[in-house]
Amino acid sequence: MLRGDRDWGTEANLQAAEQAGLPDLFKLRLTSNTRRLVERLMLGNQWVKGRTGLASRKSELRLTGWSCARRVVVLRRQLKRKTWRWSAQNQQGPRQLSFAELTDDDVAVYEYSVLVTSLDIEMLSVAQLYRDRADAENSFDELKNHWGWGGFTTQDLKRCRFMARIIALVYNWWSLFVRLADPDRHTEAIPVAP
Repeated sequence: MLRGDRDWGTEANLQAAEQAGLPDLFKLRLTSNTRRLVERLMLGNQWVKGRTGLASRKSELRLTGWSCARRVVVLRRQLKRKTWRWSAQNQQGPRQLSFAELTDDDVAVYEYSVLVTSLDIEMLSVAQLYRDRADAENSFDELKNHWGWGGFTTQDLKRCRFMARIIALVYNWWSLFVRLADPDRHTEAIPVAP
């Protein structure tokens, strides 16, 4: 299965997955058509609620660069009052797709995510699959940023391969050691400043 973050839900990547027969799952960027879809869906009451506080709805969307309409899953999570007050004041980070809904007692603010997928499974399972993507990428992030696989300074291919294999071997040993020492806790290696 192909899973990717918001910059990967392009027509080229979706078509490549369709041609290869691979199921795909990508997060969509905040575009005007995506925002219109969320605004249209937020008015209805057909949200399927999950145990983790997420609610979901499915729909179809055809973005400007796409050749056809595709299945999308819209996820929403209610933000706590402290969180949305803070995020309204702090505009430095990436823009979030958040909307407010009026209820009888108060204003409820929801954060929305839109996922495009070719999978024909339950909506909340799609959300879990997308969330699991981060766990799969964590190992690559550790190897690249914490263990030195980000690049080598030599042009000698033989030495580069040798060092890459040593790093992979030590990383595997470290991962096994951490999991055996404390099975309930999966920690990252923290680089020590020189």
